Amino acid sequence: MAALPALAAAVLAGCSGHHAAPQARKTARPPAGNETIQPPPATYMSCAAADLTGRLGVIRRGTGRYARNVILTNNSQRPCTLAGGPSEITGVRRNGRRVRLVTGATPGVSVDYGLVGPTNLRPGQSAQVVIQTTTMCKKAIAGRVDIFVTLDIGIAHSAEVRIGFPPGLYDAVCGVSVTTYGISKHK
Repeated sequence: MAALPALAAAVLAGCSGHHAAPQARKTARPPAGNETIQPPPATYMSCAAADLTGRLGVIRRGTGRYARNVILTNNSQRPCTLAGGPSEITGVRRNGRRVRLVTGATPGVSVDYGLVGPTNLRPGQSAQVVIQTTTMCKKAIAGRVDIFVTLDIGIAHSAEVRIGFPPGLYDAVCGVSVTTYGISKHK
């Protein structure tokens, strides 16, 4: 009976009657979410604003941040490529007044949202950008707002794609940034 506690202690301590040879350690592979995604090359002519329609996608909120995906769909009869990001984002107020909110995209941020580009779009296929703002700047904390009913997404060397915000409000009091174009890296 006295041997039973000793045997239990030996098992818990990992002891055995023989010693195993040291095992070679494997290098841990990073999780799939951290793997570098190789962007595709730009294949087609650049998309023009006339080739695209836009609509709102998912909303992400958290810790004072607000991010909204915008989906741009190739509605032309030819394939085209969206590379880089919007040339600018312009807000349109209820009275029609236009205000430039941001010029150019923030490189590298698209990957944080699971997007990789450039995007080669055949007719009917879509790409996305993410428009980001915060609610934690001094103006917002003081209760100020800067409301827009639509945002115009500037497509390089062509025109703009208009995105309406149901129920018609987008608050940009803390400023806006935008990602580069991308498609989901998760298939």
